[in-house]
Amino acid sequence: MSNPAPLRLGLEIEAVFVPKVSKEGEQPFEFAARLAQGYRGKPGMHANIKGHDQWEGDPYVEWEIVKDASLPRDPTNRTFPLEITSPILTFDENGAWREQVKAVFDHVQTTCDITTNKSCGFHVHLSPGDGSWDLEELKRICLAILYFEPAVLALLPVSRQNHHSFLGKNRFGNDNFHELSIESPEDADYLMRNPEDRTSAWNFKNLSEKYQSTGVTIEWKQPPGVTTAEECLAWTEFAVSFVQAARYWAGIGAEIEDSYTPDVEGLQKFVLERGECRGRNMAYLEPIFVGKTGTVSPVRSTQ
Repeated sequence: MSNPAPLRLGLEIEAVFVPKVSKEGEQPFEFAARLAQGYRGKPGMHANIKGHDQWEGDPYVEWEIVKDASLPRDPTNRTFPLEITSPILTFDENGAWREQVKAVFDHVQTTCDITTNKSCGFHVHLSPGDGSWDLEELKRICLAILYFEPAVLALLPVSRQNHHSFLGKNRFGNDNFHELSIESPEDADYLMRNPEDRTSAWNFKNLSEKYQSTGVTIEWKQPPGVTTAEECLAWTEFAVSFVQAARYWAGIGAEIEDSYTPDVEGLQKFVLERGECRGRNMAYLEPIFVGKTGTVSPVRSTQ
């Protein structure tokens, strides 16, 4: 496809925020409100904490600070495990979305230090800029995910490779893999996860009409928590390049094994050769592969 519409993005940044100036007795919802109110960028930022500062505006139009159930609370309230979610961003040619990400991190880092632990992750939502995913695109993306799974695991820290408390894999923990073809977006969702497991590495659940969401995104949930804009941009760049590399390759099913090895070296070649799109910045993609090689064997999820 020539000059396709740029992908739309949604980012979820799970982290532990440590205020540089502590306030006695400050609660998580109060800290979230303080952090949001100090932001002067566009689009804006708000706190959306259930039972306190609940947002009544349109969804996905501002940066949002929320509590995430997967992040254990610090009972001392000296640190605040929270999630910052982005508005809908466009992977545009001029890179304006990157400047928004940098502005958010610059603001947060003036107020607090950002740390992570094994509970923290970074998630990337992706959707076509001109509508919904085409079924053939979804099939190609699923195939690439499964083929390169051992290579992608090798890019991740050990805590994100086989730690089933936080994420699963899409093939070895999934009995659906050998039983279903993809004839609808719902099939893609069912194929790529266990029905009882919400922690699959790639989440297609948002494509289902039964799910209360945008209805158009696929979500990559494997990356570790990030503490800088550069880390955030690097993992996002990889996700975009990977999906772009798969979605337009009509012959992927018959050709991938002869074209690319299912290791880090083959994965890097795959995203570099086939993941080209307007707005891609190779400087952000390179750090993902530095010092990485080979594969990590997936193990069957015990969840």
